[in-house]
Amino acid sequence: MHDTFVGLGILSDSFSSQHLVCAEEVDSRNNFKDIVLEFATQTKESVLVEFCQTFINSLESKMEQLNKIRDAMEERRKHKNEYDYYYEKVRRLRGRDSEKAQEKAQSNEKKLSDAKAVLQQSSAPLLAVFLEYESSKGQLIKQVCESIYQE
Repeated sequence: MHDTFVGLGILSDSFSSQHLVCAEEVDSRNNFKDIVLEFATQTKESVLVEFCQTFINSLESKMEQLNKIRDAMEERRKHKNEYDYYYEKVRRLRGRDSEKAQEKAQSNEKKLSDAKAVLQQSSAPLLAVFLEYESSKGQLIKQVCESIYQE
């Protein structure tokens, strides 16, 4: 029986040393796991920061462009209203038979001509933007279709 206890003691010593090795391995694994998690977190954060900066900068740039276009459209709308006003005024005055109406129509034609020039000037940049969009629309659709087919 004594041999059994001695044998158990050896087993106990063997188990303790194995348990100690396992505990060291577990600590090592935990340290490695912590390092990997820290690296992954830092990488995730840096990727997110880079993505957000790039994405937000891109959005801010597009918003700036859209605001300029919106302002130009509003300015053009004002010029169009002025042109329409003089166009309609000259048309009404030309429809009358009186000499005074014809004189007023003639004096308002200069204002109509000026309003038309301003309207054309304010329309030109917007037309350029719309033409650029129309010409690139086909390319955009092509890129979207290609990306869908690649997935």
